Formats: sequence, C-alpha cells, structure tokens
Amino acid sequence: MKQLFDLVATQPVGNSKFHGGGEYSKAVFEGAVKAGYPFDALIR
Repeated sequence: MKQLFDLVATQPVGNSKFHGGGEYSKAVFEGAVKAGYPFDALIR
C-alpha cells in the first residue's frame, strides 16, 4: 500500500532555519526512501 508523506513539517518556521521536528521528519523521510517504501510526498 502506498503512503502519503507530509513534508510540510520539514519547512522552516518564522526566523528559525532549523527546528527539531523538521530534522526528525527529514530523517524519517530519508529512511523511507532508502528502505524503498512506496509513497507520494506533499510539500508546499
């Protein structure tokens, strides 16, 4: 089954270029790509 991965959480917030939630989301997304999971990604 294909999953939808929401990359909105990886976007900067306000004046902060990095935040913990964004870095975690990036790590999970990278792991899913390396593992070969079928998914679509959403980003705005």
